[in-house]
Amino acid sequence: MIHCANEPSKPRGVVLLDLDDTLIDTLGLYLGLVADIVSRYTGMDRSDVAGKYRELLGMSFRDQLAAMGLEGDSLDRAYREFVESKKRLMQSASMPESVVRFSEKMRSRGFATVISTNNECEVVSVIRGIEHFNLILCYDGHGHRKGRPHLESLAKTLDVPFNRMVYVGDADYDVQLYSSLGIPSVKTKGLFRGGEAGRIEAIVLRLLGERG
Repeated sequence: MIHCANEPSKPRGVVLLDLDDTLIDTLGLYLGLVADIVSRYTGMDRSDVAGKYRELLGMSFRDQLAAMGLEGDSLDRAYREFVESKKRLMQSASMPESVVRFSEKMRSRGFATVISTNNECEVVSVIRGIEHFNLILCYDGHGHRKGRPHLESLAKTLDVPFNRMVYVGDADYDVQLYSSLGIPSVKTKGLFRGGEAGRIEAIVLRLLGERG
């Protein structure tokens, strides 16, 4: 867990946001990388790996690797290689202006903005603009991941009931996961650009009982 902007003492609500392909366009960056790594360890065709990776979006990469047949030392080595490669990629990444504006507008209304991602904390911490969010709930390589573990961490940090939270993400897996835990969830149609940022903002404010 990473603390960024000063947290409101008693936020009026929480906006939980996915990172990959919701706030930052990472699929194109990661797809070739995953195909190279997994095909080298498993012998799978690169195109098959890419297809499988798309099917498993939302899961932690360790779980994705296990689903693609890796285990033991091979899984550990492939996982570490992916993390180090992601860190190098993310050092040149930054939050788009539309994302920063969205976070600042939510915070100006008294809502905490929190990223919930299965990216490792060491990867997320190097992204420029991450400081515009109150809290980053990230993956520790073991059990701290999206879903109940992240919500338990959030409950310890911000005293906000579930009915005052909204989750926003691009993957069906994540939307279904948070919906099953009682969090109203919104699926994006694409990245926070142009009209999509405005569309999501209007839905989030409505779900939180606010006027736009």
